[in-house]
Amino acid sequence: MRIYQKKEIFHIISSLQRLNKVLKERTSVLSENDLMQILIECQDCAVHIGTKIEEIEGYETNSVRFLEEYCEEAYQISINPIPKVIKKRTGRMGRLLSDIMHDLEMRTDKKIHILFLPYKASMWTAFDSIWRYSMKDPDAEVKVVPIPYYEIGEELESPILKFEGDLFPDELPTVSYREYSIEREKPDLIFIHNPYDNTNNLTKIPEQYFSESLKQHTGGLIYSPYFTMCGYTKGRSDFQYLNKGTINADKVIVQSDFVKRIYESYGYPSEKFIAFGSPKIDAVINFNKSNIRIPDEWERKLKGKKVFLLNTHLSYFPIGAGNVSKYGFDFAQRYHDELLKAVMNREDCGLIWRPHPLLFTMIESRFPQCRKYVENMKKRIQESENCVIDISGDYRISFFCSDALITTYSSIINEYIVTGKPVMIFQTKPTEESGKRAPVDMRFCYFKLKKDGGMSFEDFINMVLRGEDPKYKERMQMLNEKAFANLDGSAGEKIYNYLKDWIKH
Repeated sequence: MRIYQKKEIFHIISSLQRLNKVLKERTSVLSENDLMQILIECQDCAVHIGTKIEEIEGYETNSVRFLEEYCEEAYQISINPIPKVIKKRTGRMGRLLSDIMHDLEMRTDKKIHILFLPYKASMWTAFDSIWRYSMKDPDAEVKVVPIPYYEIGEELESPILKFEGDLFPDELPTVSYREYSIEREKPDLIFIHNPYDNTNNLTKIPEQYFSESLKQHTGGLIYSPYFTMCGYTKGRSDFQYLNKGTINADKVIVQSDFVKRIYESYGYPSEKFIAFGSPKIDAVINFNKSNIRIPDEWERKLKGKKVFLLNTHLSYFPIGAGNVSKYGFDFAQRYHDELLKAVMNREDCGLIWRPHPLLFTMIESRFPQCRKYVENMKKRIQESENCVIDISGDYRISFFCSDALITTYSSIINEYIVTGKPVMIFQTKPTEESGKRAPVDMRFCYFKLKKDGGMSFEDFINMVLRGEDPKYKERMQMLNEKAFANLDGSAGEKIYNYLKDWIKH
């Protein structure tokens, strides 16, 4: 029996104990109908407990025998409802309930059984710090089971099954999804980072891993988002707050009280959320730089240079291609060309391009009009003397190797910004109003567009080369006061300790 199963049964037994107390202490004032109704409730409750125990432990356990005796005592009261008999038999009923609880306690596995269900290696950081603290706990049995997923797209008649089990960190012991049965193991806690079930049009996990399926086999379904919240606009941002994973989860990990209040505005109860910070931020703060392996190509092309990390959001190229008639040019291609021109083959700086992990798949299957440019951009970078492409599962290596970030809007800004390094965004600067309502106020980054008082790529690059960052102080103050709780890297520890106490009590 798992800890959560015992807890559920104990909660029902506590209801029986309250009914027993009413029988014992209010015998003289109960009408015959009220007395009989309470006895019926006692017997129904006992049968329900017995059924649950048999489902978990099988037949002929001591607990089930005690419950049969309990029902017999209730029956004897019903046929001879005099105060003396009631007092004697309710005393016996109370002792039987104590015997049941003792027997169940003896049958319960004392370890907390915890299951992490990642699907993409690049998203493991949503779990990493929680996993590390759970692994230190002698009272926990922890399993990490990477699961497969389907790549889907409008032009794909049959989704392609993918599996990234070999891309996870070497230090991470994993169990094959073919060998682990959630229905049999029924872990106390299940952690997920994919909240979309069947509503994502780029990737989809198999149905048995949907949140509504997992919830049936655990005491606590925990959603730890694979991203951190950036901006917020009511209506446009709803999908991040109203997805199935959030709805079905028993607990949702959120990065700050500010984000928790946004969730609550959608009608969720406050106790659903754990606002102790984000494990993804822990992963950046606690990154062990001494253990990283920098690719040989990076060493050759980037060593001794100021390095700029270029992050391209999933939808940026398709949106640029779709707005040519509106703007008279493809802004996504133009800005990438401008940046490559500003940095390519320079001796004093280098570039790491990290496209969104799903970018190439999406363009190939759904936006062929972008394919030629993206393929040419990849070729230009590969053939350059100072630029590389990062498609690894761990983006923190790029964080460590770079001195500044140049990016479209993306949640990766949130994680990079806590390094203290400068960030330039080549999209529209938020208004004061949108900045204030956003979980992370991007106004303390640098911007490219002239209408926003921005600077060119060359100006930003030269500013970083000079070691300047005039917005640093305000940016870090905003992070600490609003964006994230526990910026000391302790979010995972606090989250784990909270959940351990919650699942037990």
